[in-house]
Amino acid sequence: MNVQVAFFIFMEFVFANTFTNFVKMVIRFSFVIFIYSFLATLSSCQKESTDNWSFCAECDISEWVGEFVGVGDYYSGSLDETEYDVPVSISIENPSGKVLKIIAVVENKISTTFTSTKNDNTYYFRINGSSKSIDINLSKNNNNYKLSGTIKLFHFENDILKIDQSISFDIFR
Repeated sequence: MNVQVAFFIFMEFVFANTFTNFVKMVIRFSFVIFIYSFLATLSSCQKESTDNWSFCAECDISEWVGEFVGVGDYYSGSLDETEYDVPVSISIENPSGKVLKIIAVVENKISTTFTSTKNDNTYYFRINGSSKSIDINLSKNNNNYKLSGTIKLFHFENDILKIDQSISFDIFR
């Protein structure tokens, strides 16, 4: 019986020692996971953006008027290719009343004019034609203005709309 008691005491010691090592290992592993999570969270924190653009929801027609310049992404339907950072300029005039005349020039690609009436103070303006369209949004950041949108030149082939050219842009005044 002394051998059995000695064996039992020995096993109790081994088990306790193994269990203690196991607990120490779990604590170390948990600590490492905690530190890694903390560092990952800390490194993912970003400085707050200073981009405070907001849609110009109550802008009157005079705030649309001016020269906007920047770059855009140009798509050629005939070549099925996209060209990035193409210079874009849009001039918006107010010839009378609530009429806006929009002259768009995409360097060596597109030159087109749109004329329509803007009857409200919304931040967006859309003109759809039989062979071209423009869809633009006006945003404001203090005294700076941003015009974002898309111009499409298209045609219909067997009642299917085919895009000839388009430009998507964010341009500034």
